[in-house]
Amino acid sequence: MAKKISILLIFVFLSACARVDFDEAVMLEKHGMPAKAAETYEAFAKKNPKDSKAPQALLDAANIYSLTYHLCHKSKPLYERLIRDYPEYSFLSQAKKNIFMCPDYYPLGVKDKWVYGDSETGGENMRQNVRLISYNNAAFMMETSFYAGRQFVQKILNIYSFSDNEVIRKEKDFSTIILKYPIVKNKKWASKRKNQKINYEIVDMGIEVEVKAGTFTNCVKVKERERNSPSWVYTYYAPWVGKILTTVAGKDFENRVEELISYEK
Repeated sequence: MAKKISILLIFVFLSACARVDFDEAVMLEKHGMPAKAAETYEAFAKKNPKDSKAPQALLDAANIYSLTYHLCHKSKPLYERLIRDYPEYSFLSQAKKNIFMCPDYYPLGVKDKWVYGDSETGGENMRQNVRLISYNNAAFMMETSFYAGRQFVQKILNIYSFSDNEVIRKEKDFSTIILKYPIVKNKKWASKRKNQKINYEIVDMGIEVEVKAGTFTNCVKVKERERNSPSWVYTYYAPWVGKILTTVAGKDFENRVEELISYEK
């Protein structure tokens, strides 16, 4: 009996020592040292794979690499390990989602703001101010304010959600799939806007795009076309920024319509 108690005490002591490393990572993150925190989380999970905190440590490290530093090559192996080694972990769905969304081409953050304007005048004639006003685990409510010159025109609310690796925009009584992960060239999908079928296709990747807000690399180009329409729309997305450019195109032309003027992340 005494031997069993001794073994139990040793186990408790070792577990407590291991938790010190995890707690240190938490404190590092709270005190504005995310890089060091990620390294500590990762080291803790590697050293203590059977500890109940190990999957949380993997997720926290991967999220820091992905969301804070955009280091997909460092976050992806950790997400994969989490999915493989801890299939019963309660936040596994988040890991499965994040593994496809690095880089993220439609990021929605709490304080994010985007300003779009007409390409011809750089926003002097037409402007849209977009911001996130509320969110929960399932949906994000975005507010878009429209201006003609300096004159306010109208304000609309749209709800965005992420389901089955799809970014979905809900407008009144219909929903549209505007982006589908993982991002792969030539990927196609169909959706609807009101009663009109829309065909989407990722037609290009890894391109550089210059707009009023700056020059963005590793962008993707998505084609949006109504059935039997002689023209279509291209939307360009930049990683960790979102939509940056909209053009109207046809057989022998592509004209800029709207572009990102400025943004705050």
